[in-house]
Amino acid sequence: MQILLAVASTPPTSACEGGQAFKASWLKHKSRDQLQVVPYSWAYPEVAAGYPLGDLFSGTSDPVKAGNRLPELLKAGKGLYLPAVQQMQTLQSEYSPLGALPTGDLEVLPEFPRQFLAGVAAAYGAGQIGPQVWASLGRDLAGTLVVTGSQKPLLSASGVLAQIAKISPKIAQQTKENWEGVLREAEKYGRRRYLGITDLSGIKSAPGTRLGTLPAGGCAWGLGELLGRLGARLDFAADFLDEQTGLPQVLETTDLLVANTEELSPWNLPGSPLEHLCDLANRFGVPIVVVTSENNLSRGEIAERGIDGVYQFPTNMAGMEEAGLRLARTWSQ
Repeated sequence: MQILLAVASTPPTSACEGGQAFKASWLKHKSRDQLQVVPYSWAYPEVAAGYPLGDLFSGTSDPVKAGNRLPELLKAGKGLYLPAVQQMQTLQSEYSPLGALPTGDLEVLPEFPRQFLAGVAAAYGAGQIGPQVWASLGRDLAGTLVVTGSQKPLLSASGVLAQIAKISPKIAQQTKENWEGVLREAEKYGRRRYLGITDLSGIKSAPGTRLGTLPAGGCAWGLGELLGRLGARLDFAADFLDEQTGLPQVLETTDLLVANTEELSPWNLPGSPLEHLCDLANRFGVPIVVVTSENNLSRGEIAERGIDGVYQFPTNMAGMEEAGLRLARTWSQ
């Protein structure tokens, strides 16, 4: 039997550790089965598991430090990863990968774009952003792969600033105006005619798109939009992972797909890796089961998503071991 485990990290357990614990426990019950573990989520550890990507915000949420780090990563020839941002906390939150940038102090959010560019200018040996720095950044950035942890734009009604506007319209407006000023300046030096944006259906050319509406432009509070305008190639994590892992091709010969999530709920399923995996499994006619520590979906909602089984276990190592044994007893032929 061919089993594919698409595993995401959870707060207590990394994807690799949890996946190997599940695999070892399954194979103790049925050693002849073939079980492949694939780290799979929109967070940096899973996205960069098999490809060298630089994380601008590794260990920090400071835009000045991230800007100062950018030229060094570009000169090293690495692709980049831009994290999603955490939306304001509500009772019904939406999917947010581990490592998403926190909202932090809203009062300083309008200064985010200029602070980032101050860090970039310093890295290029300049006191402030100017034509020479813009030209150098555009040259170094052109064609660079930038993998994004979200598809949300920056300024549209579904963008990352839309929810901020509900809490603080003034701060959202100031941030919007500051970003528009930066993006207009960037357009003078960018390579928009080469810009390509990818989604689940493939590559879409986007020259002339209105400011602030690029898919994934809202990543890192707008840096997706800026880097895309300057000529980077934005690639959503789902497309990137499917290409790197060959997941659609692997599913053609898979008998069972196993996925995990810390919480299975109707409000954090849309836009999540699990939703994408359900779509892939249904497309290829492969049964999919989910391991989770908390299930808030009704039977009807589970059936509607095409999920063939939900198993509740803790998301730590011991829980993944228990899940591996239980699912092997239930599904192994």
